[in-house]
This record gives sequence, C-alpha cells and structure tokens, in this order.
Amino acid sequence: MFKQILSHFSRQKGCHNLCKLGEVFDLQQAPCGRRFKICQLCGSANNCQKLREMGFKENTVIEVLSRNGAVVCQVLGSRVGLSSSLAKTIMVSPSIS
Repeated sequence: MFKQILSHFSRQKGCHNLCKLGEVFDLQQAPCGRRFKICQLCGSANNCQKLREMGFKENTVIEVLSRNGAVVCQVLGSRVGLSSSLAKTIMVSPSIS
C-alpha cells in the first residue's frame, strides 16, 4: 500500500509531502459519511489556489457526503461539489475529530 501511495505522489505534479502519520489517499477514494483532514493539494498552481479560495486548505477537516460522479463535501459549513478529476488532486487522511 505504501509503495502505491509513493507511486501516486511521484506521478502528481507538485506533490512531495505525505501526511506525517496515518493513511493517505486522494479525495476521490475517500468513503462517504466520514471526516478527513486535507494533507496536501496537488496539481497546477491555479487549481490549488482556486481550491484554497473555496475552503479546501491544508489541515482543514472536511466530510465526504456523496460520490456519484462528482464528489460532494461539507467544508467550512458549505456543501461543495467537485469533479472526480479535481477530487483526485486533494490528498486526505482520516480525521480524529
């Protein structure tokens, strides 16, 4: 599993850090009904900036509400839908809180 994560990060432009502890995967793979902490945003600088403006910042806790083509999340009190390709650029780990 760890080798798969490292392989995934090596293919992603701009992804060099992993969360310090725990399981890390992209938001597209995150199961519904659970809370996650954003570890890192990957992809183009423009997409990362737009995600941050929408509230998807590192260390922010989000909840995955549904995943039917688009990924719908609760972030900072708002529901936000993301395309599956954009969701793949958000690295998350399970949240303790």
